[in-house]
Amino acid sequence: MLFLGERRDPERLLAVCDVHVLPTHYDSFAFTVLESLACGTPVITTEAAGASELVREPAAGLILPGDCDATRLAAAMESWHDRARVVAAQTAARASAEPYGFDTTMTHMTELLQRVEREIRSGQSSGRG
Repeated sequence: MLFLGERRDPERLLAVCDVHVLPTHYDSFAFTVLESLACGTPVITTEAAGASELVREPAAGLILPGDCDATRLAAAMESWHDRARVVAAQTAARASAEPYGFDTTMTHMTELLQRVEREIRSGQSSGRG
């Protein structure tokens, strides 16, 4: 493990990792999970991470119980100490993130906001609200 300080190129670092490990007891949505998957890096996290729903087990990583102990976490990490498994997981990891790319997300957000606007306008014209 290396501590490199502040970096402005996380995609380069995530892409060279064998696996991204986020052993959290709570995280509403850790973008590091999505970013790692997008870089083709498999993820080990817990079900307490909101972004765990993005991890396609076992091809793109592992999801552990939120209350897992250090022994179980170490065993999960050890199970990814196989270069062939890591390389095989890269495509699945990337595929897990593809539906959440910037363009797709912005398209969905724009459609949602337009629908809300239509609903508000139709409510105003019918005398509601």
